Amino acid sequence: MFLRPMAQISQLLRQIKDEDSETAFRQLFDLQYDRLFRRAVFLLRNDDWAKEVALDVLAEVWNNRKQMTIPDDFDRYSMTMVRNAAVSLWRREQRYADFEAADASESGIDAIDQQIAQEELFLVYDEALADLPARCREVWQLVKEDGMSYAEVAARLEISPKTVDAQLQKAVKHLRAVVGKYLERETASSPSHPMRSLILSLLCL
Repeated sequence: MFLRPMAQISQLLRQIKDEDSETAFRQLFDLQYDRLFRRAVFLLRNDDWAKEVALDVLAEVWNNRKQMTIPDDFDRYSMTMVRNAAVSLWRREQRYADFEAADASESGIDAIDQQIAQEELFLVYDEALADLPARCREVWQLVKEDGMSYAEVAARLEISPKTVDAQLQKAVKHLRAVVGKYLERETASSPSHPMRSLILSLLCL
């Protein structure tokens, strides 16, 4: 029986939770690893860190399978897990970098301020994205984060290119409203904000 991706993932999660099925976990791994990795790359801009995050998220699914509440929207659920794992890894790596620099001067204080600003924008963007309807969010991620064309997304999701465009317009409107306000407020005096150029490029069609 053919199952759409969301239904297939829900079925695999039930098998992992109820049956301790390693086969189901391997199937989930094969289905989700690349997407989790791409999501982590987008957030961290580092392939090695992204691999660690994707593996950590999948390991957490397995290790906490008995306590897991199977989500209605695994994409949003896993996106939150990736974000949390990415923030934790990023903080840890920044602490190592600061320790190695051993610089308590004003430049060190500036670096800390920059880290805080990057993390705040990181969270504002991700929370705004999580608030989108599932299909709208999926279209955004496939086009903007995965670099797929409208035609490729339309074929993958079995919708028309016009629907892809409409969903993307809806996503951009929401993200501009949320993220744009943050950028206007926080970066007016700091045009070199670490993620400013990346986020602004995403908000353009």
